[in-house]
Amino acid sequence: MLVIVTLAALGLGAFAASHWLTPTPPVAAELRSAAVYDTPRALPPVTLQTTTGATGAATTLLQGHWRVVFFGFTHCPGVCPGTLALMVRLEQALATLPAAQRPLMTFISVDPKRDTGAIIGPYLRQFGPQLEGFTGAETDTDALAQYVGVAVQRQPADAGGDYMVDHTAALFVLDDRARVRGILTTPHELANLIHDYRLIAGVQP
Repeated sequence: MLVIVTLAALGLGAFAASHWLTPTPPVAAELRSAAVYDTPRALPPVTLQTTTGATGAATTLLQGHWRVVFFGFTHCPGVCPGTLALMVRLEQALATLPAAQRPLMTFISVDPKRDTGAIIGPYLRQFGPQLEGFTGAETDTDALAQYVGVAVQRQPADAGGDYMVDHTAALFVLDDRARVRGILTTPHELANLIHDYRLIAGVQP
């Protein structure tokens, strides 16, 4: 199952990159494994909830900082833990950037029926205190995921009620106005993530 989910995630990431994004020269010529939007895309009018229970418009909750965003779920067996651990390393590697371009590592659940704020908070703290988590109504998280290019497919539940969620494993870069600026495509390599994020955020490698 882990292999299937991993392959699906990689494939969905490639689909998102090819169907939603258009490289913008001259920056795109220097990118290693990312793509950028011709024009930054404002988020749709959806509501999210923080791990402390506060709710608000995604555009409000996610603005004020550059962000690297990952859509995942806490029951994910392999892709999500590996990606979150990599995001912590990415955050540490970018810690010397100017404060205005230093990103917050952000997790948004694609399984909000199980992923309440009370569950997401402790889950993310296993990886690092710098990770911020969000959940919300399934209609809102699905709409947000679809808008930015994340494909989500929930599998039928087993006899015990457990189920898997196939989802795009790409990382998305949001600027401090909560606009989608680009996508860091899979497979993820730390050196490429550092290089490409800096270019997208306007900080030369």
